[in-house]
Amino acid sequence: MKSVVTGRGALALAVVVVLLAFFATVAPASAARLTVASKARAYAMTTPRCTNGPLTVVPTGTANAQGQFTSVRVTGITGTACTTGRVIMYRSTAPATILFGATGTVSAGALTATSTAFTPPASAGGSVFVTLNGWAVPATWAYTPPPPPLLSCITPDDLSVGCTATVSSGTAWGTPLSDYLGTVTISTTSRTAVRWQLTINLSDTTTIPFVTKSLKDGQGGLVLIGTSGCSANPRTVTVQGTPAWNPYQTVVAGRSPQMELHGYSTPQSGATLINCP
Repeated sequence: MKSVVTGRGALALAVVVVLLAFFATVAPASAARLTVASKARAYAMTTPRCTNGPLTVVPTGTANAQGQFTSVRVTGITGTACTTGRVIMYRSTAPATILFGATGTVSAGALTATSTAFTPPASAGGSVFVTLNGWAVPATWAYTPPPPPLLSCITPDDLSVGCTATVSSGTAWGTPLSDYLGTVTISTTSRTAVRWQLTINLSDTTTIPFVTKSLKDGQGGLVLIGTSGCSANPRTVTVQGTPAWNPYQTVVAGRSPQMELHGYSTPQSGATLINCP
């Protein structure tokens, strides 16, 4: 009976035939001259992890006006074997965006790494990956953001320009204190007019002597950009100046817009920027 080999079987058979033909041409004398090398033992060398952790990573240095840091510090490094390390800090919620990455040198049981400015999330919102001498070491991100001030001013079209908001006058009344009327002044050093945007922290009681539940625009010149909602802590309101009062919506060196803010410790009727129970 004739057998037929096709496909992969034919290819494998052809390879075997070629190899047999090759070895058949090797003369015994030639084979006798082959040298057999002694068997070498394979091995690998490793160095132990220079510290076992756990480590703690925090932002370090002075934050800029936007609350950003350029450095982080790693602590909890024991022993003297660790010399260098790398830190990668990323958001712990999806998408896991990398916020910071840099290397540094270990000194006195700590490592400081410096890179570009980043906004550090709170402890629950951040995670870190740390390697020391090439070894991954367990590490935890730890940061409690400071409470925002009563007033935070930015120039949204160019954050590098910046602006400042200050309470130029304010009065509280009631027994207990329940009403507050204050005048806020916006200023900048920019010689070019820029739009301003103000965020008001209603949970701050250093200037307004109570937690503000309702806030009104005393002169009707504000545009509401958004609020954090009543259940948020801190509770915030963000506003800009109305473009209808040109040039009230912009600020420039030598010209400082002012506004009146009326805060209450109880909910109010009528038009409000925020009204909480």
